[in-house]
Amino acid sequence: MIAEVIARLEEIVKYLKPLLPLANCHMVNFITNGMWEIYVPDAIKKEFSSVKPEVFNTIFLHYAKEISMDKIKGELESVPNFANFLESARNMCLRGISAQGIVVSLSDLQAKLAAWGYEYQESLHLEQFMTLKKVHEVEIMSQMVAALACISHASHVVDVGGGKGYLSSLLALHYGLRVLGVDSSHVNTHGAAKRTQKLEKRWNGLCQRTNILKQGDVPPCKGKHRKPHNNANSTKGCECTGAEADINCRLQSESSALYKQVTMFVTQQTDLCSLVKDHFNSDRCEHLSITGLHTCGDLAPACLRIFANKEECGSVSNVGCCYHLMEEEYVRSPFWTDTNPPLPTGVQPGFPVSKCLHMQEFSLGRNARMLAAHSLDRIGEYHEVSTDEIVSLYKTHSVEQQQLHVFFLLRVALAPVIEAVILLDRLLYLLEQGIQDSYLVQLFDPVISPRCYCIVSLKNYPGKGTD
Repeated sequence: MIAEVIARLEEIVKYLKPLLPLANCHMVNFITNGMWEIYVPDAIKKEFSSVKPEVFNTIFLHYAKEISMDKIKGELESVPNFANFLESARNMCLRGISAQGIVVSLSDLQAKLAAWGYEYQESLHLEQFMTLKKVHEVEIMSQMVAALACISHASHVVDVGGGKGYLSSLLALHYGLRVLGVDSSHVNTHGAAKRTQKLEKRWNGLCQRTNILKQGDVPPCKGKHRKPHNNANSTKGCECTGAEADINCRLQSESSALYKQVTMFVTQQTDLCSLVKDHFNSDRCEHLSITGLHTCGDLAPACLRIFANKEECGSVSNVGCCYHLMEEEYVRSPFWTDTNPPLPTGVQPGFPVSKCLHMQEFSLGRNARMLAAHSLDRIGEYHEVSTDEIVSLYKTHSVEQQQLHVFFLLRVALAPVIEAVILLDRLLYLLEQGIQDSYLVQLFDPVISPRCYCIVSLKNYPGKGTD
């Protein structure tokens, strides 16, 4: 497996290196710096002058959405160099590697976890508490984290960058796991605690609703005329009456023992096991399961380093995001100054982490990482401009508007390629540490959740079993 990952990563890097200047340019400088002439291949510039701009857009959408090309053969023949550029980029992204066994599907991962002895629980319907995007992410992620924790006999789960506790609260309430949510923002930590309290009060109803839906029935509608619960005593510990109140009180007591929050900035040097012992008042910390749903920037590789270097850590599942917030080893950030050092003492950059890319001293560049993260366009300083000036500028640069569109399509085609380098680097790092059960999994629907890839890794324990 490690040989295949190295070979594929080196192939992608070889393809990407000559295109990094294109990925790292600023779109706002397109006209002033003459980027069309500098970065666009001559063959594509020639094609642009001979066809309508709509042709480029049509072909790009077919590639991006993986639509059959049968109906646009004429368009493909009119701009073969542009089509070849998109085809090459697609072959170098993670979707292009799926057939080679490097990227694992969710169903294949679930089958592997089931073979190791995990029995999946029915997921809940949490649309009332989260957006559809968050429901999609949390339901899938929680199932996988619960499976990893069970298989590795984890005493606790640590949700790094836990935010408002969407994932943590479900792991505690639905799966009965001891969870420590860690976030650097006190606002998020406080919000996670309050949100869990609200979820507790509705938990019994959610379970009943799930059972009704499972039986094929329609649950009763909770409209504005529904008889309200008496919540007067709900915040006073267990000073409540009635069967439902008893259930709620028991849940509040159990969840407060299962799910705890702490505000802390996590680095690869953070001792998660000590945090667990301190907040759970326990001497037991075995086979710790580390998870993170959309951990920003350097936090994702920090989690992988903690997992690889700490014997007490048994499994990790991490979906990274915000690649532009990572620090790189071999390129200087434009925001570094002599008075503002790049990183605190002892903190390592988040890219690269694998020996393979370290040996090449490979760097991506900040703008390339922003491109990989599909960030919003930069907002420039606002200046008042008269209508006449606007009309004059538009007439002067109207042709370049169409060029800018095609230029954008060329750049954005590289986005999944850059993401592939970042994620394969992380996967390779774990494999280099000798952790063979390490996988790159497409966990989510990319239409719903663009940052859909998860690094999953499990150390060997007697209870895990073998394939």
